[in-house]
Amino acid sequence: MTKILLIDDEEPYLENLNTLLEEEGFETVTASNGMDGIDAAKSSQPDLIICDIMLPDISGYMILEELRKRESTSRIPFIFLTAKAEMTDLRKGMNLGADDYLTKPFSIKELKSAISTRLKKRELLRSKVTEANETDIEKESLTLEDHLFLPSGNNYEVVLVKDIECIISDSVYTNVYCKNKKKVLVRKLLKEWEKSLPEKTFLRVRKSAIINLTCIKKVDKWFNNTIKIVLESFSEPIIVSRKYKAELKKKRII
Repeated sequence: MTKILLIDDEEPYLENLNTLLEEEGFETVTASNGMDGIDAAKSSQPDLIICDIMLPDISGYMILEELRKRESTSRIPFIFLTAKAEMTDLRKGMNLGADDYLTKPFSIKELKSAISTRLKKRELLRSKVTEANETDIEKESLTLEDHLFLPSGNNYEVVLVKDIECIISDSVYTNVYCKNKKKVLVRKLLKEWEKSLPEKTFLRVRKSAIINLTCIKKVDKWFNNTIKIVLESFSEPIIVSRKYKAELKKKRII
């Protein structure tokens, strides 16, 4: 059953909307303020969120911004409810990653249409990402010309392997940094990347980092017999631990 989170501070309106959706066969979760809405989104993991913009504690914009920052809630379709239909409001919400807008008052037909459209789009995205990921898994080794479909927020990023500048570990996730300064957080371990990336071009230089050797801008000696590498676009230098220094010598980087 499709689960929908409703966030609205007008109790009668929230109850009516809740009843309408339950009659249409949806499972619903409700919250009457922004902070409760954020907590409900994290705990219940709904398939879609419908949220009023004007709330007593924090705005719907702030809720959306907070949820888009978190991997577990970043791809949940988000529909705003508002009594205002000014273009500035529409642009602000869309720029933050909202999927749709409904202006009060609206008909049940409009509501059902918006929900159906967003859920279909989400399933299409899931199928594309799953298909791409399965293709990646089946492939023992990637080439520099391969394209990767990486989940990013409520969409997905298409990244060319040769455009990846470095990959930095973050627990069970990895941050993929590209030459154009694009950054994508992916649920994939560094050791999995190490197995599939072209070994002539990509090298693990410390426990938490893989770099694209073609993107090296500068190499310097560093403290305690370590090496500091500066990449073309990545903002911070990468310190190569002594354990991985030998690999750089094999590649004739130092």
